[in-house]
This record gives sequence, structure tokens and C-alpha cells, in this order.
Amino acid sequence: MTVSPNTAAGKLVVLSPAGIASQAAVGTPTIQIRSYVYYTWAEIALEQEELARVARGNLLDATDSAVGSGHLHREYRAAMQAVAAAAHSIDGLYGVFAPPYRRQGSRQRVILERLKLRFALGKKGLTWLAQFDWLDDLRDGAVHPGFVAHEPEPHPTGSNVSHENATYAAEAAVRAVDLLLDVLTTCVANPKTWFHKDRSTAACHTGMIRTGRVDLWCHAR
Repeated sequence: MTVSPNTAAGKLVVLSPAGIASQAAVGTPTIQIRSYVYYTWAEIALEQEELARVARGNLLDATDSAVGSGHLHREYRAAMQAVAAAAHSIDGLYGVFAPPYRRQGSRQRVILERLKLRFALGKKGLTWLAQFDWLDDLRDGAVHPGFVAHEPEPHPTGSNVSHENATYAAEAAVRAVDLLLDVLTTCVANPKTWFHKDRSTAACHTGMIRTGRVDLWCHAR
């Protein structure tokens, strides 16, 4: 355990061997703990993407329409959660670096500009903007849905389904998680020089080993 004085604040900063910091006011010990919520949302996104993939495979193999309908619903439900969780994770990543005051402009652009201050994104910033808009639109459609009737739309499997089933399909889950992992891995690999010291604890944790996916754990070091 390491104890470092912070005389300006009148506090001691205590670092445990695991790297978790707590602050104790001199004379009145207290513990402060924080969690990286965006990491949990990333786990959920990856889990639900996998469930959407599995449901799609089962849907393609189904020979009974009633059984297929059940798999279609499971794909829709998992894809919707994967999309929302990926968007929440990116929002949460932004929250780690958010300024203490409110900024004008769309949230997607504010998020992107804030990430540019912390990380050397290069051309990613140009490609992410449209992707952020797409992801935010799908997330809003899931968490703030309207009750509007639409003409049947083609599902990637070839059947005609509701607008919601066509929108929240396995492809949307994969695209959302691809974007999330691209954001997380790009940020981890490219911190601005002055920010490099915080890379392991504040930049990223992603989770869940998946075939063909990124396995990246950022441990405090």
C-alpha cells in the first residue's frame, strides 16, 4: 500500500496494491470508490451481440414457422440491447472525460470533440461522426420509441417483418459492437502524449473474448 500526502487538499491519497484509490480526510477516514460504468455496458453489448448471432443461426435452421418466429424475436430483443448498450458505453466513455460544464451542440459531436482532446484519433474522427449519428438514432428508437405503423420491411433472412424487426437485426448488433470496439481500442492505442500516464486506468477496459472480436484488458500498471 502506498500513502501519498496531498497537503493542498488536506488529505491523504491511499493506493491499495490493486491500484484502487481512496481518499481519507485527515482525522476523519472516508472511502470513495468509483466504477467505470462504460465497461459494464461494453460487456452487455458484447454478450447481446453474441445472443443475436446465435438467434440468427437458429432462425436460419428453423423448419417450423412458430419456432422461427421465436428465434426472430430473440434476435430482435438481443440486437436492440446490443445497440443500446454500445451507445451507452460510448456515452459512458465520454462521461469519464466530460468537461464540468455543459456544451452546446449535438451530443454525438460533443462526444467526438472531447475524445479528440484526449486521444490522437486521426482520420477516425471523420468516419466516426456518421457512425455515431447512426448509433444514436437506433438507440433513441429503442429507448424512446414511437407507436407508428409501417409497411412490412425485408429482414436479412428474406422474410417480410415489422420495421422494428428489420431495424434491430443481428447486422445492427454487429455494426454497433464493431463501432464500440473501434472506439475503445483506438483510444487505448492512441492517448495524447500528456495523457499517456492515465492510459491504463482511465482510457479503456473492454471485455469478453469473442471469436473474431477484440480481446483487450487494460490493467493498472
